[in-house]
Parts: sequence; structure tokens; C-alpha cells
Amino acid sequence: MTSGEAAAQRHGCFACHSVDGSISWGPTWKGLYGKEVSLGDGSQVRADDAYLRESIREPNAQLVAGYHPASMMPRLPVSDQELEALIAYIKTLR
Repeated sequence: MTSGEAAAQRHGCFACHSVDGSISWGPTWKGLYGKEVSLGDGSQVRADDAYLRESIREPNAQLVAGYHPASMMPRLPVSDQELEALIAYIKTLR
């Protein structure tokens, strides 16, 4: 298990995010990195390092289209090291 996968497990990320493309409460992480993401306001953003950092630290900053604000993830107390490990893990999920 990678440190990013362990951080995701520790913070409960897998309760809402799948890694196999299946539908869940939150967007799947499979194939997410580098993808154009449609947001609820009609704009699009590339799921790069900056987007993932913001989405993890400020989950309500850019809501993904199709996901209701009431189901948005809470702000998680992730360390900088955990944040970078989570992003590195998400990058591997092709």
C-alpha cells in the first residue's frame, strides 16, 4: 500500500471516491488526473496538481457538475506530506 493510499484510507476518502470508475458519492479517482472536469457553474478545469490540492483542502471551491453541495466532502486535516502522497496516488489510477 502506498503512503497516498494509506492516507486516503486513514481519512475515509474511499467512503465516497472509487478507484475503479464506479459511481459513488464523490467523483471517481480512476482516470481523474489530467482529465478535463466539468464544474457545476458550467466551466471546466483540468484535474492537475493545483486542482487536486485545492479540491482536497477547499472541497467546496469548485464543485464538480452533477454532485450536490450537501454531499460535498468535509475539509480534511491533511498534512502537506499527506496531500502530496494523495495526489501522487491519484496520478497512478489510470
